[in-house]
Amino acid sequence: MAIHHYDYMIVANPPASRNEGSQESVGYHVRPLPASTVSTDELTEYMHQLEPSLTRGTCIAAVGALARALGELMADGHAVDIRGIGTLRPRLSGMVTEEARGLAAHNVCVSGTTFTPDEELLQLANEGRPTLCRRGVGTMPDDDVLQSFLQEHFAKNDRLTRKVLVEHFGITRDQAVKLLHQLVDEGCLVARGSRATAHYVKG
Repeated sequence: MAIHHYDYMIVANPPASRNEGSQESVGYHVRPLPASTVSTDELTEYMHQLEPSLTRGTCIAAVGALARALGELMADGHAVDIRGIGTLRPRLSGMVTEEARGLAAHNVCVSGTTFTPDEELLQLANEGRPTLCRRGVGTMPDDDVLQSFLQEHFAKNDRLTRKVLVEHFGITRDQAVKLLHQLVDEGCLVARGSRATAHYVKG
């Protein structure tokens, strides 16, 4: 299974989260990339790879049986503690009334669940090696690295865009703009095009 990727997004920091005297109104917060849901088929296949003694059919049957057992137990209001995974607790909702007369089980339903992960699950999750998406916050390249990149890039291309810098160095759009302005000021690049078609050629 492919290693999961993360990137950062800029969000507003509420005043209560800012350090005393700090004026930072925004900050970078980590988030998983959108395409991160593993299907049941992928999960059972991965289970089989981890435990080859379990056939694919056994893994599929185990997941189905677990789902049925959880559903029946939570229907009765039980929290279910699964060793190594965590605890699922049902959230119940039902008809609100001023008197108990006429209330029955069919007036109550499980409207959701809360999940508390087991420490073992968190340890296993943190033993993995998630990688930061190339669109994430990166370190600005030093002059030697940058000049080497420019030489290689313009040997194959006649123009450079902000997007290329963001993807290659894993820096933010603002960092890329700052870097491009610096290169223009130094005479390494010449800006071309309008804002919508902005690109840079070798100076």
